Amino acid sequence: MASSGVDMELKEAITQLQQKKLQTNQQLMFQSRQMDQLQKDVRHRQLVLEELSSISPEGRVYSSVGRMFMLQPVDEIRTEIRTKISASEDKAKTLEANKTYLEQSLKEAENNLREMIQAKHGK
Repeated sequence: MASSGVDMELKEAITQLQQKKLQTNQQLMFQSRQMDQLQKDVRHRQLVLEELSSISPEGRVYSSVGRMFMLQPVDEIRTEIRTKISASEDKAKTLEANKTYLEQSLKEAENNLREMIQAKHGK
């Protein structure tokens, strides 16, 4: 009877670990896609900045606002793009930190399960 209780505890722990692993992998994949998109956005904005560097400060530059375009000073658009690049890089750092946390959490859960199995079989 005691062995049946131990087996049920192990089965439940294994099931919980499988669920946690599945959820963590889904979160990691989602974050990976987000990071890829952020990197593409940053690269696109850097290319736009390079193109804007060839335009004189008096040049006519338009910014998309909804379904229309507004005339804006080149310096204002450059500042706006640099701000967006900085925000994207900050978000990428946050996602990377969260990815590290998720990976550590998963390893910790696996180690806890291993210890539980060793403790149960060691008795």
